[in-house]
Amino acid sequence: MKKVFIVILCFFTTISVYSQIDFGVKVVSDVKHDAFPIRHLSFGPSLDVHIPIIGVGLSTSVLFTSRYLYHKENNVLDKNYEFFVIPLNFKWKLGFNAINLYFAAGPYAMVPFGTKLKTELNLISHSRSCIYGLNGEFGIGFLSKYRVCIGYKVDVIARDLEDYYHKENSLYISFFYSLL
Repeated sequence: MKKVFIVILCFFTTISVYSQIDFGVKVVSDVKHDAFPIRHLSFGPSLDVHIPIIGVGLSTSVLFTSRYLYHKENNVLDKNYEFFVIPLNFKWKLGFNAINLYFAAGPYAMVPFGTKLKTELNLISHSRSCIYGLNGEFGIGFLSKYRVCIGYKVDVIARDLEDYYHKENSLYISFFYSLL
């Protein structure tokens, strides 16, 4: 009887945990005051885990993007390089499933994709070629499938890429669609 009770408890715990996970696709774009206002389009899978009683959770993504790098002094680089942007945001949600407001904030990392950047710049290690920063976003979720937000991100550390990557503070918009 004790084993049956434990199995039933685990089953209901698994169901309640599964219902609090949102897996979907996220698209993010920087907004600039230029002739072409949408830049640095990022897209990829996103995962949200939230605790419904207190409305907090964790949101993370692995977004693919292409960024332009250039050398400030002798123009060694003049190309686009591929990066993965990986934000890890702590999220607070207020509202119902039909419509809700949320605020999310946390750190992120831009990790170079492949070894092209490391070999061209002769970097010591792959981890030193990452760009780290902070971001915050405020958005609205509706129909429990869609989320639209506006956010602000600040590049803090570029380590070995200081001479090649111009750190930016930028406003961005994002769209999320839940697949599960």
